[in-house]
Amino acid sequence: MAADPGKPFPCSGQRRCLVVYIAPWAPSTERTLALLKQLAADWADSSDLGLAAVVGADDPESMKGLTGLLPVPALLDADDAFARRMDVETVPTWWMVDSAGGVTQRVDGTYLPYDYHLERLGLR
Repeated sequence: MAADPGKPFPCSGQRRCLVVYIAPWAPSTERTLALLKQLAADWADSSDLGLAAVVGADDPESMKGLTGLLPVPALLDADDAFARRMDVETVPTWWMVDSAGGVTQRVDGTYLPYDYHLERLGLR
């Protein structure tokens, strides 16, 4: 599940990885950033869960700006290849990925309250 097949995915080697597809133009970006920051703080010391983001296509400056706000490693999907490969229909889209790169859970959208979102991702 690499956005750029030539680069290792940011949480390679983790038992599981929570990946979010986010885009500068999406109306839910602020809410998703807040939730992602809380996730990053809550799971910072976890050896069980890695966190990563893929930033969806936009102008390069906007993509770079959003990447700078993220509390997790991020890859850019400037040509939408990742979005097409993963059938992204909603921004954000979240995936729980196992160590073999298989998707074990998918959640379209960001849900509040925080604990409800964790339940949907299988983290509670």
